Amino acid sequence: NSVVKHPLCFHAIVTALSKSEDALKCHHLVMRLSNGQLNVVGLQHWNMWNGTHLIEAIDLVFLNALAYNGSEESQEKIETEELRKILWDGVNSMLKSLKPHERRQHLPHKRTPTNDFVTR
Repeated sequence: NSVVKHPLCFHAIVTALSKSEDALKCHHLVMRLSNGQLNVVGLQHWNMWNGTHLIEAIDLVFLNALAYNGSEESQEKIETEELRKILWDGVNSMLKSLKPHERRQHLPHKRTPTNDFVTR
């Protein structure tokens, strides 16, 4: 039984955006776009062409990594937390240019590592 409710990885996000994996084998092929839908149970309604969904999906990958690593301090956990901070600092810097009512409309949901959406 998994620790996380929605096992999501960066490969699933890229696959939702692109059908070009076979371009690695056949260099004459160009990138073909996918429909953006995640093929992960419970996350099919997230579309990776929607910026809010994409940010939440990237954050979920980081949160899943933190959940798998448990509560012990490790170099991997520290690096994952730093990457997550960079993500959210970037999101917040972009949102600063918006008016407060616009920010609320575009603000992705920032979950905690212990959120019921993340862990079982």
